[in-house]
Amino acid sequence: MSAPAAAESDAATAFAERTRILAIDDRCGILTGPERLAMEAGRIQSRNALVWAGAREDALAGLAARHADISDNACVGDDVALVSRRVSDAYKAWAQIKTMDFPGDRRVWRAARPDRDVDVLWRISQSAPNGVRFGVVSAGDTTSLAFARPLDGTAVRSVRLIVRDPVKLSWSAFEDIDRLMRPASGGGSGLAERTPPAAMTSVYWAGGRLASPPLVDGGRGEDLFSFSLEALLALENLDARDVAMIEVERAGGGGVELHAFEVGDFLAAEIFAFIEY
Repeated sequence: MSAPAAAESDAATAFAERTRILAIDDRCGILTGPERLAMEAGRIQSRNALVWAGAREDALAGLAARHADISDNACVGDDVALVSRRVSDAYKAWAQIKTMDFPGDRRVWRAARPDRDVDVLWRISQSAPNGVRFGVVSAGDTTSLAFARPLDGTAVRSVRLIVRDPVKLSWSAFEDIDRLMRPASGGGSGLAERTPPAAMTSVYWAGGRLASPPLVDGGRGEDLFSFSLEALLALENLDARDVAMIEVERAGGGGVELHAFEVGDFLAAEIFAFIEY
């Protein structure tokens, strides 16, 4: 079996197993709240791995349905007790991890649990090659979706987050449009080319600025812009293959910057970073 095929097989096995455990919990109540959230995060990751491998939505729904079919007497017997112990042991180890990477198709989310007293901390972040980053920042008692660009003397007039609107355009419909618009040769393959038509997007304006997180290893400071809770919820509801586009308008007619970020395993990273354990 080739490496890609083996990886897809592993993801299918993990997706099926995690679906079954969650179904058993639905019927038997074998997991604590944090254990269930951790299992949900694992299921999201395995599902996204299958999506990136080309799995169709109907195939994933069929796989989930087969493994979510739990019999009436499933709660009786040693098997369920064994599953509960296995999940509990795995969760205890998982809960001790302070940082974790969540690789996507092209980018990586890094999630961090606070282990020190700092005023500003990136809880989830994805960095782009040009030094900008996007994610979730905790500043004191406030947690916000945020975008940061290195301090370079540029005055910024506005920052916008642009994402596909699932109500206006489903992912499957977007794929159909994308196939029609992409040149037969395959065209480009950058993240920016995954963005839908403007009429099918939602736009969220950055509404404030945050203090820059502490500098590490002599790095430059950051200009940090925060978005609303509505923007965060919109990001949580996107497909792993979606792209979040940040548009930065420089002041004084200095032009516009466009920065693309992959949605990927954002939701799984968020569960890891904020789970109460």
